[in-house]
Amino acid sequence: MLTQPITSSTAAETPLVAAAFFHLRFENIHPLTDGNGRVGRLLLAEQCRRAYGVPLVETLSALHDYEHDYRAVFAATQPALQYELMVNLLARVLLVPVPSPLPLPFPLSPVFPERDTRPAVGMRGTNPYPKRRSAFF
Repeated sequence: MLTQPITSSTAAETPLVAAAFFHLRFENIHPLTDGNGRVGRLLLAEQCRRAYGVPLVETLSALHDYEHDYRAVFAATQPALQYELMVNLLARVLLVPVPSPLPLPFPLSPVFPERDTRPAVGMRGTNPYPKRRSAFF
């Protein structure tokens, strides 16, 4: 729910903030056993293409050029700082202004921690990858 009415400036910034939050949430949930970074960056590039018309290849190339800054986002320990760094990085990639208030809209931690697929997180035994019955669970 929005706390303020959408004006022309906030309407232009909303896709930037949404893409940054979605990407961080996807990476923190870690839904796949392998390839989360590549899939997450591809989804991020698609969101940018839909919102700003920037081709996928250009967005992915820019993220590759800013690899050091991209890794710094995930090296930050606090979710609010990760969010701020990701919004600033995307603003540089897309050449759009950064919104001034950057409150974290929702927590980034996994909603269902028992489904966390990161190796050796919450797992018993030495096998870092869980045995799954299907591709979805």
